[in-house]
Amino acid sequence: MTITSSGPICDVCAKYILPPFDDSVNPFEVGGIDQVLHCHDRCKAVVEEMSEKQDWRILPEGPLRRCYEENYKDDVKEDKKEK
Repeated sequence: MTITSSGPICDVCAKYILPPFDDSVNPFEVGGIDQVLHCHDRCKAVVEEMSEKQDWRILPEGPLRRCYEENYKDDVKEDKKEK
């Protein structure tokens, strides 16, 4: 989790997590990443769906998606060719 002077940042979408006002900090793990990641309530459902479907492409733009894109460059190139 990234923590700034303004608070923690979601590892999924890079927006601030603002407990106790509107979000909880939800820890989660992803295979291949040694750190515990964190997301807010709005991204938790996306993380669960990604895990269930085993498809990182459903992630919104943000740090976790960029990590997958970097590691699966060939897949990203193929996706762009198909569009």
